[in-house]
Amino acid sequence: MKYAFYKSRIGILKFSYDKKIESISLVKKSNALSERTPATDKVFGQIEEYLRGERKEFTIYDLLEIMGTDFQKEVIKELRNIPYGEKSTYKKVAKNINRKKATRAVANAIGRNPFFIIYPCHRVIRSDGKIGGFAYGVEVKRFLLKLES
Repeated sequence: MKYAFYKSRIGILKFSYDKKIESISLVKKSNALSERTPATDKVFGQIEEYLRGERKEFTIYDLLEIMGTDFQKEVIKELRNIPYGEKSTYKKVAKNINRKKATRAVANAIGRNPFFIIYPCHRVIRSDGKIGGFAYGVEVKRFLLKLES
């Protein structure tokens, strides 16, 4: 596994990749062994455009590889169907993948989303309208939701 690090408006993004990018995470420190590639540069460029409010859709899905169970992959891919600036709920996501009773499992899969901005898990909130949790803190989730409003 190789890694590339980039500074962004929300912190340091760590790209983990082999043949394709397998995850993007927010980390506290970068590593001196950062190995950027044209693919990581392209994905980061689109994330930066998004964070500046200049991009509403991503076109780099072919550079990413979602790892996990078939169920996790299905849930993560469903996140792409939530339009920019809109919100959904864990319950709605479960219904959309024909797993109405799997709300908790859907929430767990979303919590393991390896591409937290590109597959927009920040757009998923609780059914009671509360913001819910977020792997990188509620402040980051609020920032991303406000960016899209």
